[in-house]
Amino acid sequence: MPTLLRAEIAALANTHFGDLGKQHVAIAVAVALAESAGQVDAINDNYPRWQTEDSVYRWDYGLMQINSVHGYDQNRLITDADYNMRCARQIWNGQGWDAWTTFKWGLYLNHYEAPAADEVPPMDLIPNGLEIAKAYMAVTDAYYPAYDSNDTRFFPVKYIQDGDRRYAVYELWLQA
Repeated sequence: MPTLLRAEIAALANTHFGDLGKQHVAIAVAVALAESAGQVDAINDNYPRWQTEDSVYRWDYGLMQINSVHGYDQNRLITDADYNMRCARQIWNGQGWDAWTTFKWGLYLNHYEAPAADEVPPMDLIPNGLEIAKAYMAVTDAYYPAYDSNDTRFFPVKYIQDGDRRYAVYELWLQA
């Protein structure tokens, strides 16, 4: 079974997530690459690290590593990348990106390529936003950036107030 190129994954992601905007397409591509490295026939056995031997959650299949608990056709999940991405969208409709641990844990960011700079990512696409903000920067009375202020690739996308502390969550835009 083939390993899909980023552009091929992007075409599938655009078909199934494009109505949600460029940001979701970019995330779908990054999640696919983080989950399966683009390998259409990837199968992951979650036993014994994550699940018991007889668990309904034991197996993940295909490009988007669709878990066995969802009940989709396992053979099609590892032979039909379009079907796999369509199933991923159905799962996303019910659970959002948190259904994928590579998203929840931020591992997808290793493969993430931001869409054009004219589309600022919404805060709900940053997993654990408050925890990330706390890890990078805390502001009390004044604004103290936790990055090189001459580096224009960083810009705040959201400020979060938590009691008497104000946190900024930054997006890093990298140019290819």
